[in-house]
Amino acid sequence: MRVTESRMMELAAERASQARDRVADASGPAAGGLRVTVPSDDVTGWEEGERASLRTTESQARGTAIERVRDRVAATDGALSNINTALNRVQQLAVQMSNDTLSAPERAAAGVEVASLRETILAQANAVGNSGESLLGGSQTGASPFTVAGLFVGDTKTATVETSEGATTNVGVNGTVLTASNGVDILSMLDTISTALSTNDVTTLRATLPDVTTAISQVANARALTGGQMNALDDADDARKQLEVRLAATHQRAVEADPIAAASTLAEAKNALDAATQVAAVVNQIASGKS
Repeated sequence: MRVTESRMMELAAERASQARDRVADASGPAAGGLRVTVPSDDVTGWEEGERASLRTTESQARGTAIERVRDRVAATDGALSNINTALNRVQQLAVQMSNDTLSAPERAAAGVEVASLRETILAQANAVGNSGESLLGGSQTGASPFTVAGLFVGDTKTATVETSEGATTNVGVNGTVLTASNGVDILSMLDTISTALSTNDVTTLRATLPDVTTAISQVANARALTGGQMNALDDADDARKQLEVRLAATHQRAVEADPIAAASTLAEAKNALDAATQVAAVVNQIASGKS
C-alpha cells in the first residue's frame, strides 16, 4: 500500500511527539532524582518510600529529644563535679582543723570558708540547665529544689526519653542524691561542720569526718549514674543514626532514580528526539518541494 506524503508527515510528527514525551518522562528522574513521585508510578515503591520517610522524620525528632536530655544530664554531672570539688576542700579543712595544735581563731577562719563552700554547694544543687530548668528538682523544674535552709523540696521523678522505636528510658538524677536517703544530708552536715569550727568544737568536728567521706562517696555514685546515662544516650543516638542510614537506603531503593541510569535514559531520549525532529524536517521539506 502506497504511503502518501501527508501520511508520512503525520507519522513523522507522531514520532517527534512521542520522542518529546519520552524526553519529558526522562527529565523528571534525571533532574529531581525521583523515580516514583505519585502512587500510580509504583504503588509498592511509593508506600515503602513513604514509610521510610515517616520513620526518618520520627528518628530525627527522637535525636533532638536525646540531645536535649543528654545536655541536661551533662549539666547535672557538671554541677555534681563542682559539688565534689567543694566537698573535697571541706574534707581537707575538717581533717586539718581536727589537729589539736591549731587555735580557735584558725578554726573560726576555716569555718568561714566552709560556710562559703556550703553556699557554693547549695548554688550547684539549685543549678539550672540551658533551658532554665532546675537540674535536681525532678519534675519540679521551675523552682529551686533546695531551700536556703538546705531542705529538699523537689520530687523524685526523672525525665523520660524515647531512645529507639517504641522504647523509652528514664534519665537524670534528683536532689535526693544529696540527702540522707542516699547517705548523709550534705547541706546539714556542712552547717554542723561550720558551726563546730566557729565555736572551736573539735569533738563535733572530728565526729563529722566519716560523714564527709560518705558525702564524697554518694556524690561520686551520683556521677557514676549520670556518666552511665550519658554513655547510654550516646549509644542510642549512634543506633538512631545507623537506622537513618538504612532508611535512606530503603527510600533510595524504593523511589529514587539511579542517577547514572536516569542520565543515560535522558540522553537516549534526547538523541531520539533529535533524530525524529530531523526526519520530520526532511519529510516536511520534501512535501513542500512537491507542492
